[in-house]
Amino acid sequence: LNDGDTTYVHSLTSTQKDLYDFTNITLTDNDTVYGVTVMAYARKEAAGLRELTLETKSSTDEQSSSNKAVGSDYNLKWEIFETTDGTVDWTPTLVDAAQFGIKVV
Repeated sequence: LNDGDTTYVHSLTSTQKDLYDFTNITLTDNDTVYGVTVMAYARKEAAGLRELTLETKSSTDEQSSSNKAVGSDYNLKWEIFETTDGTVDWTPTLVDAAQFGIKVV
């Protein structure tokens, strides 16, 4: 959640990526994962067009969302990834091993 700028990442470098590990989900491999949602609250600090993508990385497979425009006020950006690479369905094990984050466009 937006915490009033007490914690954040910042970059002006195009293609800079920040991926994060998350706490394991509490499902078993018998449970079905229909997709994962990656979200970020983002704003820009400089004039001009700024965009980001939301990212997943599962093993060597990486995915990017479409470009998301970033305004001068915080806004929630999100994307649902239904598979790990466009073809392989998520499982609890794959979700637990994956990283999620953002990339500057």
